[in-house]
Amino acid sequence: MHTILVLTDFSEAAAYAASYACLLARQLKAPNIVLYHSYKAVVTPGDSVMYTGDEDALCQVAKDVLIELSASLADQVPEGCDLRYQASTKTLEEINAITEEEGADLVVMGTTGKGRVEALVAGSNAISVCEASEVPVVLVPAHVSMNPVSSIVFACDMKETDTLPKSCIDKMIRAFHVPLEVLHVNNGKIAEDNAMEEWLHLHNPQFHELESNDTAQGILDFAAERPNALIMVVAKRHGFPSALFHRSVTKQLAFQSTTPLLVLRENEEPVPVMPLLEI
Repeated sequence: MHTILVLTDFSEAAAYAASYACLLARQLKAPNIVLYHSYKAVVTPGDSVMYTGDEDALCQVAKDVLIELSASLADQVPEGCDLRYQASTKTLEEINAITEEEGADLVVMGTTGKGRVEALVAGSNAISVCEASEVPVVLVPAHVSMNPVSSIVFACDMKETDTLPKSCIDKMIRAFHVPLEVLHVNNGKIAEDNAMEEWLHLHNPQFHELESNDTAQGILDFAAERPNALIMVVAKRHGFPSALFHRSVTKQLAFQSTTPLLVLRENEEPVPVMPLLEI
């Protein structure tokens, strides 16, 4: 992990996500954190900063607040990690241009704000970023436990493995270096359990069946029994799968949980299942 990009609208939720990003930087040994703010993005009511004036004035206001945020995080940034900030007119719809420009390989953002309107807009932004981003995104719920990730719960439909971003999944599992639990979320017999077991066997995963008719709640309940877990899911390129990751389920996962959510993008084309390389 080289650079963690933290998206901030200067809300309380975004500040909390920035603190969590510092924790992730320590665990993942990331040498860089970038605080990013788009001063052309919609600013909602609540505790976010409201802008007036010309573009130069907006940019200066954004940088002033970014400086304050950076100062507030100074004692949380791991030793040897460089914290910098960036304000630009690129919006969240241009997330891939932003990550490429900043050299980011992980995006972190908060999921809710204080007010109802702010929470709805933040939720829409979070899901849009997850659907568009070519790099993994960590959605941080308000008041998540500020402890290192102790396990990964990989929630997936084991019938649809051909487009999984296997190299990215492997990279994230290795980076966190914590126990892996694979949660099969589709009712019925696991069709490709042998392929999945062969592919992930070097990580010594434990496999579980979801025993709930409510997919999202079942995942949340499973993760809640594992303190400091991280839920990992894969988003479809053209919308979340109807059975698991459509927007309503993903919002429930992100906004009704105290467990952070790691969202990866699927590959455009099916990728053959190949064994992982020994470390």
